[in-house]
Amino acid sequence: MASPYTTGSSLSSPVNILTTHVDTGNSSLDWKVRSVYSDVNMTSQGTPLTSNEEYVYTLTVIGNVERYYMWFILVLGFPGNLASIVTILRMSRLKSATFYVAVLATVDNVALILKTIFMELLHHPNAFSVPGCRFMCFFGLVTAAFSNWILVAMATERFMAVRFPLRVASIWTLRRALVLTVVLFSLLCILHMHIFWTMVNAVHGCSYSPDYRHFTADTWYWISAFVYAFIPCSVLIMFNFLIVRSIQTSSKLRRQLTVERDVSKKPQRVSGNHDTQITIMLISVTIVFVILTIPRCAVILIITGDPPQSPMEQVRHRLVDVLTSMFADSNHAINFFLYFFAARQFRFHFLKTVLSQRRGSTYVTNTKRSSTVREDELPMSS
Repeated sequence: MASPYTTGSSLSSPVNILTTHVDTGNSSLDWKVRSVYSDVNMTSQGTPLTSNEEYVYTLTVIGNVERYYMWFILVLGFPGNLASIVTILRMSRLKSATFYVAVLATVDNVALILKTIFMELLHHPNAFSVPGCRFMCFFGLVTAAFSNWILVAMATERFMAVRFPLRVASIWTLRRALVLTVVLFSLLCILHMHIFWTMVNAVHGCSYSPDYRHFTADTWYWISAFVYAFIPCSVLIMFNFLIVRSIQTSSKLRRQLTVERDVSKKPQRVSGNHDTQITIMLISVTIVFVILTIPRCAVILIITGDPPQSPMEQVRHRLVDVLTSMFADSNHAINFFLYFFAARQFRFHFLKTVLSQRRGSTYVTNTKRSSTVREDELPMSS
């Protein structure tokens, strides 16, 4: 979520933002562009902004994308996240790795619901009160960042499992995973606590109070950017590299031991192991997360380093801003599909769950039909 204010020349939050102030000779244009958690307002003094067809067409595209893309992501991701929770808990007993997957799916669903509600309310003037703005923006930003940091915790746990397979059970217990999750959530809540006094409502959405312009534009913008995107991306890239390297080293050592012992049996496939399947799931999710988030990071840097000067440039920047935000938001919806196609064991348990439910419903239906038939065959008493 992001809530820009209308003055200044910088972005106010990295999740979805674009705020600029343009002086054009005879007129001063206050450009306020609606983001996922922001307000849209374009005003001018004097002549109209532009009559260019590209300008009007681009604004139309931006409006349509912003209006409907979160609904599409919600419909795609919400059932998938529920399926992920049920499937991962049926794969094995609850431990740190499966705990993180279940928590990630839960947080992703909460983030999807909050952002979809906010996006819909943006199209209704004066839909937000000040407490409503602060509540939605606080929990929306916290859950969006929390989801990324759960991935970091998962990557750390998986690296420990690959690097120290005999010690990870004692080092990374379920209790410690729970404590770490609570600590991460608490730290993010503390970091975003300022929203409860810096955020105010606007006609269409929410914005930061002008009284805190210096903090939100110059300081909070970069803090939020690093917490939401830059640090998680960097850490996940590092851990992915270390995990893959550790797996390659372990595989090489295992092959050497097999040759030395002259084992006639074919070695057991590691991919059938539960921990290996969890590692495959993590690697697939983190790779896609990095791919979808890096464009967002690039836009943050480019728009900040080279702010748009003309209305047309502003609209083009805004279009890129919306599209990269859409890619980043997709991270909350695609994990189930990555698990399904990347992890054989997850796919097996999901299909087993679905098929068993179908068999159960078919059995109940057939039983009811049989009972009805038997009742019809009974002789009528006179």
